[in-house]
Amino acid sequence: MPDRAVEGRRVRYHHWPGDEPCAEAIAEIDAFVDGLSERLPTPLPVDFRIDYYKVKTQADVIAADPACSVARAEGCSVGSKVFTTRRVHDHEVAHAV
Repeated sequence: MPDRAVEGRRVRYHHWPGDEPCAEAIAEIDAFVDGLSERLPTPLPVDFRIDYYKVKTQADVIAADPACSVARAEGCSVGSKVFTTRRVHDHEVAHAV
């Protein structure tokens, strides 16, 4: 799994050296999570964060967690963790919320 992380308000973005996320990616995920939180019957706690793992290949997604072994897509979420090959993957972020 990626061994570096950048912190946002709502995301801890794990990445490999040389594949750092841009500030816009962090801001986009933070805003998306905040938007979802506003629509929930009970808003998310202020300290709620998603662990977002930007991995290199679909095989990495599948290997990330046993629950992802059936994944045939570019991402998988398990609890509040997202494993994906995409810079930003709103669909999996929504599952993680």
